[in-house]
Amino acid sequence: MYFNPKISVQLDWVVLKALAKKREDRFQTGKEFSDAFIQGVEASLRQERREPAAPTDVPTQRIDPKLVQAARMLAGMQQARTAAPAPPPARATAVAASATAESPTEPRGGGKARILFVDDEERIVNALRSIFRSGYHVFTATNGAEALEFVRKFQPHVVVSDQRMPQMTGVDLLRRVKGLAPNSVRMLLTGYSDLAAIVGSINEGEVFRFISKPWDNQEIQRIVAEAAAIAFDLAATAASPPIVPERMDAGILVIEAGDETLREVTRLVGGACPVYHARGLDEGLNQLETHEIAVIVADMASRGGEIVAAFKALKQERPEILAIVLTGASDSELVIELINQAQIFRFINKPVNPELLRQHIQAALIRYQSLKQNPHLTRQYQVPTASLAGVSQGILARVKALKSWF
Repeated sequence: MYFNPKISVQLDWVVLKALAKKREDRFQTGKEFSDAFIQGVEASLRQERREPAAPTDVPTQRIDPKLVQAARMLAGMQQARTAAPAPPPARATAVAASATAESPTEPRGGGKARILFVDDEERIVNALRSIFRSGYHVFTATNGAEALEFVRKFQPHVVVSDQRMPQMTGVDLLRRVKGLAPNSVRMLLTGYSDLAAIVGSINEGEVFRFISKPWDNQEIQRIVAEAAAIAFDLAATAASPPIVPERMDAGILVIEAGDETLREVTRLVGGACPVYHARGLDEGLNQLETHEIAVIVADMASRGGEIVAAFKALKQERPEILAIVLTGASDSELVIELINQAQIFRFINKPVNPELLRQHIQAALIRYQSLKQNPHLTRQYQVPTASLAGVSQGILARVKALKSWF
């Protein structure tokens, strides 16, 4: 098959959508098609202007002038329609018109990462596109349904989504992206400290980072670059499915001042793995020094600051150990810190729902087994060294001295 680099992904997407076998998969109105077609041709023209001259021995094609003429004719018709009094089109139906993308192709042996930004405000996606378009293949979408179409077709390496969008929230979108593109690295972008959304981003979408609006350009570029590097690694290395034995040697460490959670975890596990108890961080580090721990279930009610610091150090030195945090506090800043600097696996508000705790523990044990069989996957859980700022030297030294069971 001959690939024409002059044709943008948007124009390719328009043609494929127009020719879809199922009626519901095609454009539903002529205006939807004309808007998308115009934008596709314009994207191709911009792409052609950016494309460097090809070597003379490589056959190339230029965009058919008739196609350009047709696009301009449609544009003129569109201007005539907008000049006449008519109600504005519903934004929800103009799916293709709000999408833009750079070329999705990636040269064999390396190339630019594909990044999808999703936000219902066009000024936001336009700003993000301008920041990243020179170094990445950038896709943008203004709603969840449109974003999922791009995910299915182009399998982006990184997906950054706003939370508060009509019809589909960012958490719901990232959860579905996780199923469609499991090797993607997902991030939530929002200007609101919505605790339920933040918790959902961990428990359902398994986000890599939480980015607050307004963002710092240098910081967001660093985070996206890190995410893209991880996604490339995940895509390049096949992971074997986890084989979970009837009884695991690696255990669960419960850190809490009392023993209520300990009793519940022991009951839920039912002998599938050892369960250890620590009444504080010092005892917890003692258990980590002597036992293989797969999962830590920690109640943040007592000395939570020390536990957060320990989680940061653990993710730097032992990223395979997964943490489930229990808390009764509605502290969105704490949750964001635990996402961005400690890569918490799951987060549960108290009082604890036993069934939810059981599901999270089971998922964590399976994930640990997968990481043990595929150690390269642990990179997605590592945190930047800057996260260790403020972690005491005593905690850091003890964590660095822990035995690796991999």
